Amino acid sequence: MNPSTNKVCVANCGNNTVTVINDANDTLLVNVPVGDLGELVAVYRQHGPGYRHLVSRIQATDRLIDQIVCKLYGLTDEEIAVVESG
Repeated sequence: MNPSTNKVCVANCGNNTVTVINDANDTLLVNVPVGDLGELVAVYRQHGPGYRHLVSRIQATDRLIDQIVCKLYGLTDEEIAVVESG
């Protein structure tokens, strides 16, 4: 997951329910009932740090897996650069 695209957006606000998705891959993060904007901000403050921590750990794990696969296949630095670029 590219950190620059790791954005969360509110996809739908209606019927006192807020749907929040991961903007990078349209993954549903939370669908919660809220009474007002203050409550929404409280939910964000409660869950935001945990979400960011998990995303960071997933990114680190992805990098580690990539390094292991490159070692297993015996890729050169040049080949690794090609793989990492796209």
